[in-house]
Amino acid sequence: MEQMKTLEQQDGARKAAARPFSEVWEEAWRHFEERVRQQPGLHVLIAIALIFILRAIPLRRILVLAAKLCLRLALPILFLYCASQVTEASPDNQASI
Repeated sequence: MEQMKTLEQQDGARKAAARPFSEVWEEAWRHFEERVRQQPGLHVLIAIALIFILRAIPLRRILVLAAKLCLRLALPILFLYCASQVTEASPDNQASI
């Protein structure tokens, strides 16, 4: 029963800790909303520019290229990582030190 109380207390503590963060975001959103209402034209132009840039850049090709590079580099990186783990754990290194 005590274990259940501690879990409930931990959950309550997590929720209490999350509240200030969400309140900060709510305040920031209100501030941003007010700025947009004061100068809507500027924000519309920024949105249009972002849309144009995102449409001009071939994101699908970039993501496919990044995925291919990650897959090609995964095996050598894994090999180097395992090799470094083996050399750190070998008793020869400890004897020479």
